[in-house]
Amino acid sequence: PWPEELPFPVAATDDKPRVHASGLPPALPPSAPPTVGETGKDLSWLAKLELPDLPVRWDPRVVRFIEFFKDDPRGRATFALWHRRSGRYIGAVRKALRKKSLPEDLAALSMIESSFTPEARSPVGALGMWQFMAETGKIYGLTMDRWADQRMNVTMSTEAAADHLADLHRRFGSWDLAMASYNMGYGGVL
Repeated sequence: PWPEELPFPVAATDDKPRVHASGLPPALPPSAPPTVGETGKDLSWLAKLELPDLPVRWDPRVVRFIEFFKDDPRGRATFALWHRRSGRYIGAVRKALRKKSLPEDLAALSMIESSFTPEARSPVGALGMWQFMAETGKIYGLTMDRWADQRMNVTMSTEAAADHLADLHRRFGSWDLAMASYNMGYGGVL
């Protein structure tokens, strides 16, 4: 069981508060988007964006990436391609995440991992839309043999990715760390 599922050894009463110490860093409070950039540029348009159902950290790198995908022709073309490819899978991915009570905007992780390409291959051996390594895929129930590799099956790999992300969020306590460990591995973030 997870620590929060274990019974509390001391009964909490009005005169004895219950202390919860998970060992995880506290969640950051939601922040407002900046109105002025590093160079003094007006960023008030950020306040009008529809935000994801994941916490957003408004550090300068995030703002630069948003500006790249909004203003730069290469960024707009890249995002347009990703958006076109997502149309085929985004509904099923969101539905699977919703079914597991996860933020639906985690679907963007698949966009970043593989550009919504089910047969994507990385140079290090990750495969499929969710870029599972073979061992991680096996842990989450995906089979790989000489006839088929379920890492390339959109439905099965999405279910496995949802389970993996839920586990990582429980282990690390934040979506930032869960997504980082999804990308670089549990041990790397640990």
